[in-house]
Amino acid sequence: MTTDDLVEPAVAAEQMFHATCLAPHAATTLRQLGDLSHTTLAIMHGMSFRGDGKAALYDLAAVYEDLIAAA
Repeated sequence: MTTDDLVEPAVAAEQMFHATCLAPHAATTLRQLGDLSHTTLAIMHGMSFRGDGKAALYDLAAVYEDLIAAA
């Protein structure tokens, strides 16, 4: 379990592997998940996260929006 920032490592992994499906609806979907306000998030290839899940997902959505706009 970690309480460390999730967004920075997710962005670094995306820049390295380009494995995220950056579809036009990705940011909207992340915000909808964030609206559930979970405090624990299971990470596919890492430790689970405990903290402000809404903020983490909203921050990641903003990054993905920028990546989609730049494509």
